[in-house]
Amino acid sequence: MMTAFLGAPKSTPAEDLADVIRDVAAGKRYLDPEIAATGLAAERCPLTDRELDALRISRTTTNVAQIAQQPHLAPGTICNYLSPAMKKLNASSRHEPADKTWQQGWIQAPALPAVCCPTVNGARLEM
Repeated sequence: MMTAFLGAPKSTPAEDLADVIRDVAAGKRYLDPEIAATGLAAERCPLTDRELDALRISRTTTNVAQIAQQPHLAPGTICNYLSPAMKKLNASSRHEPADKTWQQGWIQAPALPAVCCPTVNGARLEM
């Protein structure tokens, strides 16, 4: 089975999009020149996966101890990830690299915690 990637923006006119879809269905490749140029011009992320994880979590917490809870690491270990990230991105606080990595698209929003449905006497309330 062969899969295809269609890299066309939502702003592509319908008639052009139909031609692109036919070409891709015929086995050709298509990537919008504007999308390709954006990807080539994008800044490369200098951070490790662990540094990115710590920064992602730091966007929703207030201190290092809280950041350390989610990946079950020691606060000192988290500091060992945040400190090099700050240096690599020339930041003076941990909030700066977290914001930059978010803006660059290097990290995504952390998953929202599961919300329990309220119950009364063991019966689930419908909302």
